[in-house]
Amino acid sequence: MRDPHWRTMELLLADYAAGAEARSRERLWWKADSQPFEAAVRRAALSIREDGRRHPHQNRIPGAVLQACAKALIGQLPELESSPRFYELLTQIEALYRPIRGAGELLAYDTADRLRHRLGLASEHLIYLHAGTRVGARRLSGGRLPRGDAWALMRHQIPAPLRILDNHELEDFLCLYKDELMLPPEALEAQQGRRLGGACGPAERQPARC
Repeated sequence: MRDPHWRTMELLLADYAAGAEARSRERLWWKADSQPFEAAVRRAALSIREDGRRHPHQNRIPGAVLQACAKALIGQLPELESSPRFYELLTQIEALYRPIRGAGELLAYDTADRLRHRLGLASEHLIYLHAGTRVGARRLSGGRLPRGDAWALMRHQIPAPLRILDNHELEDFLCLYKDELMLPPEALEAQQGRRLGGACGPAERQPARC
C-alpha cells in the first residue's frame, strides 16, 4: 500500500468523524431493537432507510430482486440469528443470494453489515472489498491489488493513520473517499471548500455518505 499524504488523511478523517452522529442513528435503525428479528431482516434486505427511501447503494436494483432476497433470508431466520461471527453471517447471505439474479456482492455485504448491528457481530480481521471499497483499495495499492487481495485486506495492509478506524469503518472509508485518497492536501482542501461553501449564509458541513 502507498502512504497518502498525512495531511490528506487528517482532512479525510475529520470529514468522516463529522458524520459519526448520522452513522450512529443509522446503526440504531438497522438494529431495530424494538422489532422482531424478522422485521430487522426484511428491513436490511429491502434496503429501506429510516426516511422510507431505499439506500442509494440499491437504487438500481429491481424491487422484485430485493423481495426475493428478503424471502430467501426469512426462510433461514434461525440460522442467520445464530451466526457466531460476521464471516459466517456474510457467507450465509452470499449463499442465499447467489441464485438470485441481480443480487450481487455489494447487496450481500450491505445486508450482512446491517444485520450485524442486531446480532452484535463485527469483522475481527478482514476489511471486505466490493464495489467502491475495492476501488479505494486499488488506488492505495497504486492501481492494482496483490493477487489474493481482491476480496479482502488485513488491517496491517492499511496505512497506519487509518487504523484508528475499525474494520467496518475502514470498509466505509475506502468507499467514501476512493476519489480523494491520493489527492495532495491543497487539492483536497479546495475540493472540500467547494463542497462545503454555500451561496447564502455560512457554509454548513455536509459529511460524505457512502
